[in-house]
Amino acid sequence: MAALALRFGNLKTEFLYRFAQELPFCWETIAWPDWRTAAQLSESYCKEVVPEDSHKLVFDVFLKSRIESFAAEFGALFYVLGIVSADYSDEARNDVARLKIGGQMAGGWLFDGGDSLLNKLRCRHADNEEWPASFKTLVNSSERDSAIAKYICPKRFPVVDSVVNLPLVVASQMVSNKSGEWFSDPALIHALRTHRAFDPDWFDEAFNQTIARCLADGLLDN
Repeated sequence: MAALALRFGNLKTEFLYRFAQELPFCWETIAWPDWRTAAQLSESYCKEVVPEDSHKLVFDVFLKSRIESFAAEFGALFYVLGIVSADYSDEARNDVARLKIGGQMAGGWLFDGGDSLLNKLRCRHADNEEWPASFKTLVNSSERDSAIAKYICPKRFPVVDSVVNLPLVVASQMVSNKSGEWFSDPALIHALRTHRAFDPDWFDEAFNQTIARCLADGLLDN
């Protein structure tokens, strides 16, 4: 799916968006190596069909447009796709270098103090007695996975744990190439969508900040 999303050509992005609307599929569950490989394959195809003296410019323009479009539609992909584009653009490389520095502080932005994203999430839903809770088992198992455990919330909140930690787990799964299970059961995607719909701002921002933390830890360097 990543190869289709970034395939060089005139495939309309509106068609691609429909996959996440009409199928049991979520773009955020595509593993990081697949995104990078998709961009490389797309560049190779561009080199085959565009004259040598212009293929770099043509591909750079195409990739920037496609990534900006996707990131605007799927906010959680903003950092991931920006990091993909760093292989092809000096401007994106500079942005990613700054993001890597910011990633060292992202844990604090997420969890620490009254102005943290976590506290704002809890305040927005202070009157909600019930929160989606389908992924408590996933959160518990993630605590035993060293590649993921360091990125989940350091505190436990029994009622809200599933909503709080799902974007953190999915983002770290994506980076560590452990997101394949999401493709095994349509019910998982439905539950994921339900969690994101409860608070899209938290899901997208928490996902992005986890990507930034992984970047700062060097997990997206290769």
